[in-house]
Amino acid sequence: MDKHLILPLLTIFIYLIWIVIKRKGNKKKSHAAVRISTAKDIVLLLFLILFGRLYSVQILRNEEYKKKQKELVTGKTSIDWGKRGVIFDVNGKGLAYNNTIYDFSMDPYRAFDKEKTKENVLKALKEMIDKGYIKGDYKKLKKELESLAAAEKRYKPLGKNLTEEQRRGINKIQEANNLRIKDKFFYFDEMNERKYYKPEIFRTLIGFIGIGDNRKDRKGIYGIERKYENYLKAMEINKKNVKFTGRKEHAPNGDDSYDISPNGKNIYLTIDHEIQYILNDELKKQFQATDSEEAYALVMNPNNGRIMATAYFTKNKRSVRNPVFQDRFEPGSIFKPVTVAAALNEGVINKNSKFDIGEGTIRKYNHTIKEATRSLKGVITLEDAVKKSSNVSMVLISDRMTELKLEEYLRKFGFYDKTGVDFSSETVPRTQPSKKWDKLRKSTISFGQGIDVTPIQMAVAFSAVINGGNLYRPYLVDKVTDEEGTVVRRNTPKLIRRVIEEKHSETMKYMLESTVETGTGSKARVEGYRIGGKTGTAQLAVNGRYLKNDYVTSFIGFFPLEKPEYVMLFMFNKPQSAKSGGSVAAPTFAETARRIIKRNKGMHPRQIGEMDQRMREIRNEKTLDFQLAQMPDLKGLSAREVMNIFKSRYYKVDVVGIGKVHDQEPKPGTELGDIRKIKVYLK
Repeated sequence: MDKHLILPLLTIFIYLIWIVIKRKGNKKKSHAAVRISTAKDIVLLLFLILFGRLYSVQILRNEEYKKKQKELVTGKTSIDWGKRGVIFDVNGKGLAYNNTIYDFSMDPYRAFDKEKTKENVLKALKEMIDKGYIKGDYKKLKKELESLAAAEKRYKPLGKNLTEEQRRGINKIQEANNLRIKDKFFYFDEMNERKYYKPEIFRTLIGFIGIGDNRKDRKGIYGIERKYENYLKAMEINKKNVKFTGRKEHAPNGDDSYDISPNGKNIYLTIDHEIQYILNDELKKQFQATDSEEAYALVMNPNNGRIMATAYFTKNKRSVRNPVFQDRFEPGSIFKPVTVAAALNEGVINKNSKFDIGEGTIRKYNHTIKEATRSLKGVITLEDAVKKSSNVSMVLISDRMTELKLEEYLRKFGFYDKTGVDFSSETVPRTQPSKKWDKLRKSTISFGQGIDVTPIQMAVAFSAVINGGNLYRPYLVDKVTDEEGTVVRRNTPKLIRRVIEEKHSETMKYMLESTVETGTGSKARVEGYRIGGKTGTAQLAVNGRYLKNDYVTSFIGFFPLEKPEYVMLFMFNKPQSAKSGGSVAAPTFAETARRIIKRNKGMHPRQIGEMDQRMREIRNEKTLDFQLAQMPDLKGLSAREVMNIFKSRYYKVDVVGIGKVHDQEPKPGTELGDIRKIKVYLK
């Protein structure tokens, strides 16, 4: 029972008992007196019931009924006042912004109400048509408006998506024809149109907006627009107004109120639109030149995870995704640095380790694994295994680790988890625990097959290999600000974990430099700069079977060598003109790096490793053509510096080891004469 009814019902119950007792005393009264008394009792009972009801409504349930009354007479009007936040690049260049447009209409009945007004309106309309502000035939429009005015119609649309300049022009025409704007013959409905800077470049990263849940709102449905929707969206102004029940008139004592929310917040990305343009331009050139099915690339700072650019091209024009974050692939040989770094850190190999690869094949569980280069045979060093991309050596390295240990390092490098990048719909990794691997899996993973990774996972893991051993979470948004520029959120570098020791990371950097200097990545070289990197050529797999002639070719590299600032990954899916990462992806890396270096005026040659005094003495005016009479002393030079000295086609240089030169053949001072082969030993 409703607790509010207890007191009124109790009062009525007591009254009824009193009536019963009273009627026992009425036996001595006359019949007429009893009838009068009964009538009084009934009237009093009705008054008690009415009083009880009034007491319940006005005293006990007062707040409840006031709330219901307010709901019945209160209306709510949504006003599109706020604007969606702007998305900027790291330098403040607007990449997604708002453009104000207008729908233009008029009130025919009001405009044609008076003859003089009608004449002025028609003059104004003719001028608007003549100047192209509105489209249509003047005579037909005049006839239609007269018909609408006769029918007392109050609305006629005249134009859509007018610009601010067109709106001002129309207002000037009104004023010139003695039509006051406040008389409201004409109306402008203001709307905000979302515009994008170079959408062909940024679409798959910035994303776009679409129709919201109530088919009126616009909300982010892809990319940064979706990921940061709660910051970017403009909240409505909801006006609460009090009206007479069932009528449109406003109540004179109505208590109107506004629920005001601010404009959307502004987003500042880590993306640099100039680097983005360079990356996009170079990737597009090679995508078209190689007639690839798809091509994608990214540029990232390996020391903090800041993503500077991503690019994507495909023959499928209907594709709406960003493969850098949303596609998985078998990485092939660009994965080998991860295997080597893990083995170095575990202590099962060292930089002086050697491997007997026999005739370039190895048999594992009834499966033959071959070298991609048939000439690769015999005993090779760890450096050669990396720079010549030896599959067999990677298998021999993996044999020194258990499946559980390899899985442990895969987890450390982040291949079992999403990277956590702030992009909508990052792909979930497809992984298995090592206890579910078949016997061959450990061997194939070692050289980049049998494992699926996303490009962003590969870039993050590779960064840990060369940045000192630290795995960082990648991110795309630097900060979020309000209209006043106050930072309401800032993304900072997040160190997830240390993966390998710094000394092993240093070893990997020099091995990867050797890969670019004298190995499979030679086409990634940039004159005067020390570059490190690794090529990759992986067969495409469909339904568990490898396709014979379809490959994903790739190159991942970094620069400057001593303190890397850029990691760049390039991938080409099904290239037709060439099949290897060294021929397809490495040259694109080199051209992109050259343009970034040229743009970055503070990055000069030798900033990444100054030549010592002896190097400058060797490269004097007399030796610029490199036709040396005697063998110079090369001790202390890097492989890059040695290659620069003997880059003439007359000399073949064989570099053994990593680090700086500690020995050489021929010895310093030897007459070179007909000598064309030079060998240097680094440590």
